[in-house]
Amino acid sequence: MIKIYYIVMLVAGIINFIRNIVYAVILGPTELGYYSLAMLIAIFGLSFCSLGLYEGSLSTFPLMYGQGKKKETEILRNKTSGFILLFSTVLIILSFFLAFVYPFQDINHRIMIIVCAIFSGSQLFLSFLLVDIRSRLMTLQFGWLMFCRSGFSFVIGVLAAIYFGFLGIIVGEIFISIILICFVIHYRMEKYHLVFGDISTLKSIFNVGIPLMINGLLTNIASNLEKFFIVAIFGTYLFGQYSFAMILVIGAQLFQGIVYQHIGPEILHRIGKGEDVPGLLLRINQIVIIAGGCFILLWYPFVELSRIIIFNFFQGYDYAINLLSIVYVGAGFIMMSHYEHFIVAYRKTNNILYSNLIIIVITFVFLLAIYLLKLPLIFFAIAFVIGRAIYFLITYYLAKSVVYT
Repeated sequence: MIKIYYIVMLVAGIINFIRNIVYAVILGPTELGYYSLAMLIAIFGLSFCSLGLYEGSLSTFPLMYGQGKKKETEILRNKTSGFILLFSTVLIILSFFLAFVYPFQDINHRIMIIVCAIFSGSQLFLSFLLVDIRSRLMTLQFGWLMFCRSGFSFVIGVLAAIYFGFLGIIVGEIFISIILICFVIHYRMEKYHLVFGDISTLKSIFNVGIPLMINGLLTNIASNLEKFFIVAIFGTYLFGQYSFAMILVIGAQLFQGIVYQHIGPEILHRIGKGEDVPGLLLRINQIVIIAGGCFILLWYPFVELSRIIIFNFFQGYDYAINLLSIVYVGAGFIMMSHYEHFIVAYRKTNNILYSNLIIIVITFVFLLAIYLLKLPLIFFAIAFVIGRAIYFLITYYLAKSVVYT
């Protein structure tokens, strides 16, 4: 079953990766820059929609199911989903207010704010429902849902890009999320209904989730800090060039997510059952060593192949060639980052929070120096790699310290 899951998720990841490449071809550098900026806004919108409830559920539900507390988990799930829907609605209302009150010069910016808020809310609600499926170790069913989502996104997204541009893509994603939400609730949720009861009963999830939400927000800032500088300094055209190179990172995140979505709940489930934690950490170390060696060996072939492909098929993105050889290293660190599960399991989330603050400070200083020295775009890619390398090393150290304490 696990092999089938990985095959299904790998195919879904490949579809998503190809979809982003097709978007780049259809949209062109400038509009790809706008699309990437919209996705950047939506990323931060996801954090504000959940206020820690999604993140807390992600680490709480697997443990509770592992401890055999099925009924208690279902009650907690229903209450949590009610408040996530409520918070998402508030964010969407605020986005309408901002769009009409703030003096945007471009009408697309007004529309983008509203659409991104609706996108964030629908994505978060679907993701939360999928947390319950993953927490019950319905791994293969989760995989098939992700496969269907990828297929629908490819077809609808490409058609929307052709006829309606980058905004059409986002609206299409909202439509897909709503359809999948209805399907999951009707066919995959047991004893599900929305509850808007006493919010104090969610204290345990907030206690875990708020630090994780802040940590996720800081992680997003640390991972995307250079993008804000690039948009402000170079404009949307070069940001589109940078975004094209970052498609490789999207591919790495998709692959890492496949492993992450399986390993994360399984580690928490096993810890809930009292299994050998040092043995689990040793397994992750072995995987990371093998993956790291493969990345080193494949660097030069990847760079040369990228040159050939861009020169022949993506002439509008010539500037991205030099960026890809650097971004590749950052993608490698992303794909090997799986240590935070252990930190979350031991409720040491503040440690991740502090590490992200350190990364943001270091990265910001580096980016500020690049800006003051007026260095070219390639140095912003280097800043991205430095941030990912520091995060990998710190989370490894923290995981090792909590497991062997």
